[in-house]
Amino acid sequence: MSFSKTKSQKPSKNFLMLKYFSLLKNYKLPLFIAFVSGILYGISSGFGIPVLLKISAEKIFSRDFLSTKVLIFVSALPVIAMSCRALFSTLNAYFLGYCGNGLLKELRVRIFDKIQRLPLEYFKTNEPGAVITRSLSDTAVLQDA
Repeated sequence: MSFSKTKSQKPSKNFLMLKYFSLLKNYKLPLFIAFVSGILYGISSGFGIPVLLKISAEKIFSRDFLSTKVLIFVSALPVIAMSCRALFSTLNAYFLGYCGNGLLKELRVRIFDKIQRLPLEYFKTNEPGAVITRSLSDTAVLQDA
């Protein structure tokens, strides 16, 4: 079994994906923030709000005497949870968009650099307008995905 790549073999899709992970090296912190805020959004949506509503309803409708401060705090818990949920959702969307647009920018720069370094013979067989259109439409497909 040989692992050398011949001209007839195409690289695997996994290899191609790993090649593009190098574009993310400048976006480690925003990607980490997006990942953490996405997890916190999921926790606050699926776990936080139902549990806080249950706790609030039990405290408010119990027969025990509640001080005004405790009642205000317990009543504010669902509002605080929903505000945190909105904040984490916004952070997640913002930083994922930031990473995605940055990745597309890096990809477009690499494509433009590649086009600039192509020999003139290449443009005799391929129209320059078609090459530019192809590169722009391919990155636009990635942007819409």
